Amino acid sequence: MAEAKKNNVSTAHLGERYMRHPLTGRNLKELDVATKAPAILERDGEKLKRRAERKNPDGTDRYVHPTGFSLNKGRFQEFPEAEATAHERGWTAYMTVGVPLVEERADIAQPPPDVISKQTYVNRTDPVPTKWSHTVEFSISNTISWSLQGQVQLTFGAKVTASLQQQLQKSMAANQSQKTTLKNSKDNQGVDSESQSQSTSTTTATSTATGTGELSAQLMLGITASVSGSLTTAFKTSSTLSGEVGSRVDVLATQRRQVRRFDYAFPVSFGGWVALSYPEPVEVKETRPDGPQAKEPAYAQVIAWKLGETGGAQDTFDLTDEGRPFLQRGEAELVSTLAGVHEVFELEKLEFDGKLHPLHKASGAAQGSSRKPPVTLAEGLGTADGLALDRANRKAYVTDRYNGGRLLKVDLAADVRDGAGDRDGIEWVLVTPGQVNDVALDPAGNLAYLTDYSGKRLFTVDLTDRTAPPVVVAEGMHAYGVALDLPGRRAYVTDVEKGELIEYGLTGRPAERQRTWKVPRAAGVALAGGRAYVGQYDLGGLYEVDLTADGVTSRTVATGLGYSVRVALDGAGRAYVCDSAGGKVHEVVVADGEAKGRHRVVADGLGNVSGIGLDRDGGLIHVSNRQGRLLRISGVLPGAPAPS
Repeated sequence: MAEAKKNNVSTAHLGERYMRHPLTGRNLKELDVATKAPAILERDGEKLKRRAERKNPDGTDRYVHPTGFSLNKGRFQEFPEAEATAHERGWTAYMTVGVPLVEERADIAQPPPDVISKQTYVNRTDPVPTKWSHTVEFSISNTISWSLQGQVQLTFGAKVTASLQQQLQKSMAANQSQKTTLKNSKDNQGVDSESQSQSTSTTTATSTATGTGELSAQLMLGITASVSGSLTTAFKTSSTLSGEVGSRVDVLATQRRQVRRFDYAFPVSFGGWVALSYPEPVEVKETRPDGPQAKEPAYAQVIAWKLGETGGAQDTFDLTDEGRPFLQRGEAELVSTLAGVHEVFELEKLEFDGKLHPLHKASGAAQGSSRKPPVTLAEGLGTADGLALDRANRKAYVTDRYNGGRLLKVDLAADVRDGAGDRDGIEWVLVTPGQVNDVALDPAGNLAYLTDYSGKRLFTVDLTDRTAPPVVVAEGMHAYGVALDLPGRRAYVTDVEKGELIEYGLTGRPAERQRTWKVPRAAGVALAGGRAYVGQYDLGGLYEVDLTADGVTSRTVATGLGYSVRVALDGAGRAYVCDSAGGKVHEVVVADGEAKGRHRVVADGLGNVSGIGLDRDGGLIHVSNRQGRLLRISGVLPGAPAPS
């Protein structure tokens, strides 16, 4: 049996796939050999010492340490310029790139399926069936990306150079000529002359542009051959579904992606030969046939030495520290697009039989909507703007913004149509100078907090002693809306001109201004669940502010609400916003979730509705409009009792 052949390049990779590359000048710079050269010679000094040709005076042998070395074309430390480099001597050094160690991570969360197509087919010619067909194309592919970690990235391979030459020519032409015509008159006397000039010349300019590009392959490209053999595989397939649709059919196509991440490390070793320089002739070591150097002369100042894994651990020249092989680490990501799913959902049958409709009555008459026309509870309220409800006592407090400024108390049990109540339900009127926009109640303190737009203030009035003068709480803002956090002893006031929601502490007088949030054209405000909901006077939006955290900004919940001047909350994740320009009340979902921000009109035809309050227990909405009316709306709030 033949003897196994020795691998003089890298004993660490026998039996495995590896790549051997010459150690280039760029590699030597990347490894920073010039800086590390003194440490390498000092570390390997005892291994590299050689017996000198000249002995000691007593006849004993002398040993000398190297002072420099050469790797391929590079000279390091005190390697003489007069001496030929290792490359010139034919002593070549290599680096060997081994098979990387690849480990797959197990903590990668896979993305959900991607919806690439969703189609709905509706047949409005029912009951005549019609054909439908849906085709989708799936793309199956694998994409890999990777990156090395650390500062050393060894390069290898050839350099590709390309030149581009482009010529630009520019021409300019002009013609020149002259024409003369003689014309005889009818009596053959006189000369008529006609001339035409045209010049022609051509000028051509030529310019040349040349560019050069270089491409160097990097060691990390080897990862493409070690993670998977199908990294560049890609193909397309199509799927077609068809059938008959009587009413409606939904077709959905999805495709899954798989993400895999890997950590890898390239082992890099060095082999071949290094040229060592000594200050005086020493005994040669690696001679032919096992080494590259000639046996004669027996002593020389530059000798060949085994590099890295070419030699044994006791006598090799190492570029790396002992026991610490060079590893190039990195990470890779593989994104695979897998097979798709093409499915048809259950057909929806449209029923045209009136008996099966939810609003159908057995008598054959269509069932009416649960919403009833609004009931007028009071009239003559002036420019009724703000509204606050005292549900326990069935009273309402309405602000009359103009007419000198007034606060009116209204009996909610009255109905202007039946003549009940005093002065159409109005119990008393309190004059409050200024443009009073909004009102909020403190029942325990028998106080009403009012905003005064023109007076730029927030003040209180005593509901039990109407002769007591108003008490100013805060000043300096174009106050429009107000809401109270009575347990926290705070008031929240909107400044419509500056576009702000302002928080005031109510523990002292005047109130302490605390936090401020930007809300453009801030108008009405309502509180629930540690959040404030603010309407926009003429921008049609509803904003949300988290009052439990500092440094947060307001967020838009919904838009397209018209003049959203006032807001009320039902405590179940819904806000009711009055649109003064459209005469409507919008219901807006404010609970967190996919439905957040959805809105619909639940009441209209309300005039310039500006104030709103909810009676959740009674399932009622009360609104005030600038035509001076207080209205009651029933059958709108979810869970409200059916109107009689």
